[in-house]
Amino acid sequence: MLPPLKPATPPRRPSKRPAGRFAALNEFTDFSMAGLTAAEVRVWVVLYRDTKPNGLARTGQSDIARRAGLKPRSVKYAVAGLSRKGLRNGSKRVRQRP
Repeated sequence: MLPPLKPATPPRRPSKRPAGRFAALNEFTDFSMAGLTAAEVRVWVVLYRDTKPNGLARTGQSDIARRAGLKPRSVKYAVAGLSRKGLRNGSKRVRQRP
C-alpha cells in the first residue's frame, strides 16, 4: 500500500504591496515628488539609482551634475533641499586623491 499523498499547497498569490526598492519609488512618487524642484527630483533619482543594498550612495556631485544635466552648484542646492525636506540622510564627505 502507498503512503497517503500530502495535500498540494495552494499556489502563492502575489502580494498586493510592492516590496523593497519598488515600494520606495512608489512612495516617493506618491507623497514626496510634488513638493520638490525639478533639480531635487533629478538628484534624488540619481542617488536612488546609485544606492547600494547597504543604503549608501557614493556619488560625487560633479558626476550627479553630469548625469542629471545640471550644474554642480545646482546639485549642491538640490542636495541641501533634499536634506531639509528629510529625503536624504547624512553624508560623508570624501576627497578624491589627485
